[in-house]
Amino acid sequence: MSKKHIPFFDFNKPENISLDIIYDQCSGPGGLKLVDFLADKMKISPKSSLLDVGANRGFPTCYLTKKYQTHTVAIDPWYDLREPTVPLIQFIKENAQLWNVEKHLEALMIGLPNSYFKDCSFDYVYSTTALEMIRMLEGEEGYLTVLKDIVRILKPGGIFGLAEPMHLEVDMPEDLEPYVSQVPFPWKECFRSISQTTEALKLAGFEILEADYAPHAQLWWREYAQHDPLCKSKPEEDPKTLEVDNGRWTSFGYIIARKKMKQHLKDNQMIIRQEKEQDYAEIYNLIKTAFETAKVKDGDEQDFAVKLRAGETYIPELALVLEKDGKLIGHIMFTKLNIHTLDGIFEALLLAPISVLPEYRNQRVGSLLIKKGFELAKKMGYTAVFLCGDPTYYNRFGFRATTDFGILNDCGIPDQYVLTCELTDNALQGINGTVTLQ
Repeated sequence: MSKKHIPFFDFNKPENISLDIIYDQCSGPGGLKLVDFLADKMKISPKSSLLDVGANRGFPTCYLTKKYQTHTVAIDPWYDLREPTVPLIQFIKENAQLWNVEKHLEALMIGLPNSYFKDCSFDYVYSTTALEMIRMLEGEEGYLTVLKDIVRILKPGGIFGLAEPMHLEVDMPEDLEPYVSQVPFPWKECFRSISQTTEALKLAGFEILEADYAPHAQLWWREYAQHDPLCKSKPEEDPKTLEVDNGRWTSFGYIIARKKMKQHLKDNQMIIRQEKEQDYAEIYNLIKTAFETAKVKDGDEQDFAVKLRAGETYIPELALVLEKDGKLIGHIMFTKLNIHTLDGIFEALLLAPISVLPEYRNQRVGSLLIKKGFELAKKMGYTAVFLCGDPTYYNRFGFRATTDFGILNDCGIPDQYVLTCELTDNALQGINGTVTLQ
């Protein structure tokens, strides 16, 4: 791709860039004024790490990278709307060269959620005129999933800046409905109010610092209608919608949110004890909250725990909670599990579920629960524990693939994720059979 895609201008004087050039390279209302506004609200620090989610052609993120000297990653999985054979990351890379920030900006053709990024990777994450498309394509659940992944990849205390088209806190005017229903991107499916969007961020685990409609929202929409190339070529679409709307429903909102800081624990602040009946409601909410941000989940882990507790395999002595200052921050259950062998039934334990509140992760809560459970299980005469989980995490506790011991699973789960740990030496020697993990 040649630089013919990018009109020439002086990159050292962004204040002199014409609106036609800005809207040629930016998506949605606001352009560079929007990202300047958002970055100021986010209080971006120089030389920090920054992720742009849904970067489009990357013009704004190149501008921010140059202005704040950030170490930036820009992601977008889509192809350009005006040049459908060209991935958007090609424009990002070309813009990075023109802004002379290519050494500080990495462009990736991926979206979120994505395990490419490790936990706690970025100081700042921002997204403008992008995530509302996820809501349209994948619904509220897909939108929330992306927000939760942003929580995951932000450092504790990290800042998320969201700016996207939103509607005012009013009912949609009836005469506007046909215009905001136009495919392929019906605004009524994409846009939500500031209060609805704020609630979604809270549900994802963010602390809200500021949320409002942008003071220049209507100006930005007018500029968009006049200068965006697609608006110029199709005046009967977005420009006509904005004309009919006349500021009655359509607006543009922003939210500044923070990932909660982790609570640092000391051993003398924590108590591990058997769960009690009066704990059940709190445990239910703990499990639900913990799995909302888990990479792998079924969505009903809290109900699974209730089912186990009511069943014959439940072992009260091995259903444990970790308590800090009267609050339950971790929970684990070991229940009876039968291995079917040619010689009969071998009784072992199933570890599931294990849950830790998000703000207490990576502080040994899970490790302490597992080790205490192992200790109690051995005293009760159990010799092996099985689970379904990530081997890179559970190997540290002595778990190995059950197939290493000649034990198969009949649940259709890939063998590498069905793990077992011997609590006593050679406990599984000669135990060849089948395990069912429910």
